[in-house]
Amino acid sequence: MKNIVAIGYHSYKDPIMEGLLVQYLKGINHEKTHIHLITFEQKQYFVNEEERKSIQKALAAKNIYWIPKKYLTGGIFILFKKILNFLTAFHELRKINKRDSVNAVLGFTSLSGAISYAVSRFYRLKLIILCFEPHSMYMRDFKIWSNKSLSYIILRKLEKLQVKNADILVVPTRHTLQLVQQWGISGKLFQMPICVDENEFMFSNDARSLIRSKIGCGDKKVILYLGKFGGIYYSLEEVIGFYHQLYKADNSLFFYIITPEQSEIVEKRLEEINVPKENYSVSPVIPYNEVNQHISASDLGMLAVPSLPSQKYRTPIKTANYLLCGLPYLVNAGVSEDDEIAQKHKVGVVINSIDTLDTSTIAEINSLLSNDPTAMRQKCREIGIKYRSLGNMIGLLDQIFNEV
Repeated sequence: MKNIVAIGYHSYKDPIMEGLLVQYLKGINHEKTHIHLITFEQKQYFVNEEERKSIQKALAAKNIYWIPKKYLTGGIFILFKKILNFLTAFHELRKINKRDSVNAVLGFTSLSGAISYAVSRFYRLKLIILCFEPHSMYMRDFKIWSNKSLSYIILRKLEKLQVKNADILVVPTRHTLQLVQQWGISGKLFQMPICVDENEFMFSNDARSLIRSKIGCGDKKVILYLGKFGGIYYSLEEVIGFYHQLYKADNSLFFYIITPEQSEIVEKRLEEINVPKENYSVSPVIPYNEVNQHISASDLGMLAVPSLPSQKYRTPIKTANYLLCGLPYLVNAGVSEDDEIAQKHKVGVVINSIDTLDTSTIAEINSLLSNDPTAMRQKCREIGIKYRSLGNMIGLLDQIFNEV
C-alpha cells in the first residue's frame, strides 16, 4: 500500500473550489493508495466539529485521511504566519511518516507546492506538483506585488525550485509547459487543466425555468458573471464599464452577477450607468452544488480575466463549469487556452479588452446568442467533456500514483 501526503491551500468548503482536490483524490484507485490530506482552512470556511468528523469519516472510507489546519495569512507578520504554515506541514508529515512510511508528497497549485517542495526535500520524499501555475507572475502583472517585493522574490524562488526538483509536474496549458521547460525540469512532465465533475455540472431545463423566474429576466438573453472582482480579476468598475457598453449596444440584455461582493455596491454601480432594475440581478455566493442551476439559467458566461502576459499560464475553473453546463463563454485573448478553444470550436467569443467594445465583437456576441440553444448546449458540453472532464484528471492521477 502506498502512502501519499497531499497538501492543499484551497478550503474544503470554498464556494468555488470546494473539494476540488478531494474530488480528484476520491476518484483514484483506493485499493493501492492511502491519501493523507492536509488542507489549510480559511476562517470563513471553517466547519464545526460535528461536520468535520462526518467529512473525515466519509473520506476515511475511501482511504483519505483529512487533516484540516488553520490558514494563517494577511495582516501584519504575514511572513511569520507563512513560516508557521510551513512548520505545521513539517510537523504533520513527521507524524504521518512515523506511523505510515510515506512514498511521496503532492502539492496542489504552486502555493501548496512551495510547502510540499520544502517538506519533500527535508524528508527525502518524491515530489508531485499538481496544477502548477506561476502565481508570483500573476501577482506581479496585476501590480499587487512588485519585482522587488519580498513576497514576490520568495514565491518566485520557491516556484522555480519546485519545478526543477519535482519528480512529477502537472501543468494546465502548453504555455505553462513551455515555461517550465525553460526553467529546467528533470522529472516527468504532464499537461492537464483543472477538471470538474461532468455529472455535477450539466444543463437542467427545470433549473433554467426556476432561476429565470426568480431573477425576473423574462425572455432576455442572460449574461452571467460568477466570481470575485479585483485581485487577479478585472475590478468591479471595469466589468460595470463593459456592461455599460453592452447595454448601450443592446438594451434587451440581462446581467446576472453572482459574487461575494456586497450586492448593494454592485447594484449601485449598475444604477449609475442607467441599467434599469428589470435588466439585472445580483446574488450573493451560492452553494457549490447549486452553481449548475444558475449557469443553466444563462445564455453566455463571462470570464473577467484581462489579457496580461502571465494569464496564458492560467486555468480558470469557470470555463469548465460553463462548458459542461452547455454555456458558451466570453474570454479575453491570451487567457489559458480558453481563447483558442472558443474560436476553434465556436463555443465562445474572444475579446482583446473589455475597455473598448467594437462593433465586430457586438456582432459576434449577437451571432452566438442567436444560435439554436439546444445545439449550442450540446456542442459546449461535448467540448467541456473533451478538455475538462474529471475522468481525465483521475486517469492521470492513477497513472502518476502507479509510478511513485
